[in-house]
Amino acid sequence: MEIKSVIIFDEKVERPWKCNYEGCDKAFKVNFKLKRHQISHTDRPFKCPVSNCEKSYKRLDHLQMHSIVHGQDTKPFKCQMVGCKSSFSTKHHLLRHKKQIHDVNRPYKCDNLGCDESFTQEYILRKHKTTHTGKKLYPCNESDCDKSFSTSTKLRIHGRTHNPDRIMYPCELDNCDKYYYEEKALYKHIKAVHENIRSFDCEEVGCEKSFTYKHVLNKHIIAVHKEEDKPNHKVTKLEHLTGFGYDKGRNIDCIVKGCTYKFKRQYDLNRHLKSKHPEISEINEINEM
Repeated sequence: MEIKSVIIFDEKVERPWKCNYEGCDKAFKVNFKLKRHQISHTDRPFKCPVSNCEKSYKRLDHLQMHSIVHGQDTKPFKCQMVGCKSSFSTKHHLLRHKKQIHDVNRPYKCDNLGCDESFTQEYILRKHKTTHTGKKLYPCNESDCDKSFSTSTKLRIHGRTHNPDRIMYPCELDNCDKYYYEEKALYKHIKAVHENIRSFDCEEVGCEKSFTYKHVLNKHIIAVHKEEDKPNHKVTKLEHLTGFGYDKGRNIDCIVKGCTYKFKRQYDLNRHLKSKHPEISEINEINEM
């Protein structure tokens, strides 16, 4: 059966690319996602290359996630920036990471007192600000559900729990009764729980801890290494406007002449140099080689 794509030119329609496969009401914002979806109605062209494994998948990214079971490297594109251990399954995702994390042109700056973070895009700054307020910007609109989330992606994933026809991915290892709404989440579970792969290392000086989940690493950093950062009083409006009390406990000065920033940790100074003084950061990286 030949599958054709249909586009509706209506500005009010947010997902104009419709699948016309019989019984399918899926629609997408861009054409390439429609084409990727249409494969699911045909065959499974992506076969596992491991001998004696008969698994095959409709999408390449699904095969890549499956490869974790065989211990294969599913993220061959490594970030080469000094101190960065990130890796990605595609070159596109690597380039996006470099632009968002390592790009020195960061026009969107956080105005929270004592925070010198800056970002390449405004929406990333908005997400970052929630770390200061604890406010989650994306509430679930389902009746009788009071959950809210920090990102639209997390809200979308949560929304599947309200769908009675949702697809679930059960873990079939070691009599495990866990199940997930995304195959990606299932393979994260397999790596962390059944293979005990600790991919997230603490980068604090002298700390050799590593963790299976990023959120556990973040909790560790807050509990162990940022105890001194916790304010013992509420920041007043005067302090916020004037910066009074900013340097309390910040004993590390920026090494650049004329820069008045101060830091509590060497790690924070290094991030500041990469963001504000990239030419100095590059010299330091060359000297460390």
